[in-house]
Amino acid sequence: MRGDAVHKSIVDAYNSYLPHPRGHRLTYSDDYCAAMVSAAAILCGLTEVVPIECSCGEQMKWYQSRGQWIEDDAHVPQIGRAGLLLLERPQGLRPHGLHGRAQPHGQS
Repeated sequence: MRGDAVHKSIVDAYNSYLPHPRGHRLTYSDDYCAAMVSAAAILCGLTEVVPIECSCGEQMKWYQSRGQWIEDDAHVPQIGRAGLLLLERPQGLRPHGLHGRAQPHGQS
């Protein structure tokens, strides 16, 4: 939850990676869904295989540039695969967040 100790540790782990992606130092008031994935990669030493970024849109571009982006609503990712959700916002569809588990379509 934003503002708690876990949130602050995510932001601090993300900011420990230098140089900061696109020169942006994450603040405690920034959205942090993409930064959470990046912080986990930093702490686990996976910065070569996970994009270190605080923007879901930039993470999406990273995967697209490597041929790892699958744009298919019927696709069910394998366990361990990252997945970004597209959320409907007033400004249009935007990639947002990490989906933690794969479920067959229609199940939650």
